[in-house]
Amino acid sequence: NGGGGPWINLWRKQRYDFPGPDTELIDLTPSVKGQSNVMVRFHYYNAYWDGYWQIDDVAILVEPDTNTNGLPDWWETAYYSCVTNLDPRGDSDGDGACNENEFIAGTHPGDTGSCFMVTGVIYADQSVTLAFPTEIGHFYDLLSCVNLVDEPWSNQVFRIPGTGSPTNISLSAQGSGGFYRMNVHRW
Repeated sequence: NGGGGPWINLWRKQRYDFPGPDTELIDLTPSVKGQSNVMVRFHYYNAYWDGYWQIDDVAILVEPDTNTNGLPDWWETAYYSCVTNLDPRGDSDGDGACNENEFIAGTHPGDTGSCFMVTGVIYADQSVTLAFPTEIGHFYDLLSCVNLVDEPWSNQVFRIPGTGSPTNISLSAQGSGGFYRMNVHRW
């Protein structure tokens, strides 16, 4: 309520180093949805061996969603000429990507040929090259793991900026086998 509280802790790092540079994306929507006056603060608390602390380039993105369907008004208007009651989990064009994922990926929800996917995989000389389309204003992360059952995904390449053109990423192969995953985000 603009300073009168209560404060809600949405992100916390403790008991270990968190060196950067790094990017954190924190979705405030569940905590602030429907609120008209919200404040965000960073609090450095109970530091131990506190050689430095730095936060830079903080951005808060607000996108009006008058019908509260989870899809911003500007996006619905761009593709459907008005604010709609479009189902975010629906698949308007039947391409296998729901409307919400089309929004996040920057693809066209009415075009079956516009869907984010890895378009090529080439294995050669102990390396693997992945090809995928990109959109301006979107970022791409490549993660990998060797065992899908009990191994966490690890970042291989982080925050690849979209150029609006196809992009290739090459990295060393996972030995006898491995799995790759692409994440897409808008900021």
